[in-house]
Amino acid sequence: LAIAEDAPKNTATRMLRVMRLLIVKSLPEIVNLISYQDTEVHTGTIYRAAGWKETQKNESGDWQRPNRKRNAAQSLSPKVRWEYSLI
Repeated sequence: LAIAEDAPKNTATRMLRVMRLLIVKSLPEIVNLISYQDTEVHTGTIYRAAGWKETQKNESGDWQRPNRKRNAAQSLSPKVRWEYSLI
């Protein structure tokens, strides 16, 4: 989620709300939303303000798994998993 520095206050939280409402309207079979936060550059304020719940934290910051190869990590800082239940 990238937002210009001169965007109005609370733009990120508003964008999360609008996206959630669009998903509920167009994809009613979706029951849970998931997002990940890189702690190197964000504190999670937008998710808390939008009513999301912090459900998990990966302290190693590495998403590589033996059964799922990925590109080289852009950041090795801890990552936080956020969830929003639509039901």
